[in-house]
Amino acid sequence: MLSANDRRSEILELQNMLRIISQADGSIPLINPDGIFGQATENAVLAFQKNLGLPPNGIVDFMTWDAIFRAYMNASRIVSLRSIQPFPAGNYEIRPDERSDIVYIIQFMLSALSVALDIFDDIEPTGVYDKKTENAITEFQKLNGLTPNGIIDRNTWDALARQYNQIAGNSLYSD
Repeated sequence: MLSANDRRSEILELQNMLRIISQADGSIPLINPDGIFGQATENAVLAFQKNLGLPPNGIVDFMTWDAIFRAYMNASRIVSLRSIQPFPAGNYEIRPDERSDIVYIIQFMLSALSVALDIFDDIEPTGVYDKKTENAITEFQKLNGLTPNGIIDRNTWDALARQYNQIAGNSLYSD
């Protein structure tokens, strides 16, 4: 059973399924998979339960999971999850203390990877390239055979997007 404040890889799987369902059925709120059963996930589950006539309690029990899985299988035939790939330019570098939307995206990917792979502490997406983000990027670079300098260049971005897309079920950056 999955419910509010849970953090597990199963939640990331649930969120990925709900995201696909949402893209096929606009009455389900679109969520960003992050592996945390927060308010956005609970709202999507509640909307799904209401649409299918299930008890709207926001808890994913076996009945709700099975219904979500069936809806996901149907929706995945017509919807393709978009891959993350918006790196600004080939020679662009993202450095500590930068404040931008792309830093928010990077932190979002790091947060999802921290849940799925348990390789570093969770990162809260703020849009500010802080010390915690720099430490996670440096660790990520070490684990991926990249220069561990905390600077996000195209190579670091590609490796990060590839790993995120693998856990999110995307194919553009997947091996």
